[in-house]
Amino acid sequence: MLTALGKQFEVVFVSSDQTQADFDGYYGEMPWMAIPFTETAHRAGLSRRFSVMGIPTLVILSPEGHVLNTNARAALIKDPEASRFPWEGEEERPAFSLLPIFLMIVLAWIVAQFLFGNKK
Repeated sequence: MLTALGKQFEVVFVSSDQTQADFDGYYGEMPWMAIPFTETAHRAGLSRRFSVMGIPTLVILSPEGHVLNTNARAALIKDPEASRFPWEGEEERPAFSLLPIFLMIVLAWIVAQFLFGNKK
């Protein structure tokens, strides 16, 4: 679709697979480049660099390497015709919050203090 619109782009697949066989099976159907499965440190570094919290994640970079959008998957879902590609400035983080996890930890601590606290 993007090439039909005259827009140039490249895709580089960065796998989160746990085994070479899984990587080979998944990547074998893809027409684009990939970071080799054996490049574990590079794959992990890219996941950290772009704060990957789930898969699939789509990150858009400019030709100069500047980050344009780290959640382009959401933009693509909203704009399946890619008329606004590369969706720069339309970034929307996934609906993931640490607040519920934090509250659960605090609640567990309070309960533990109540049940097992310093009984003198």
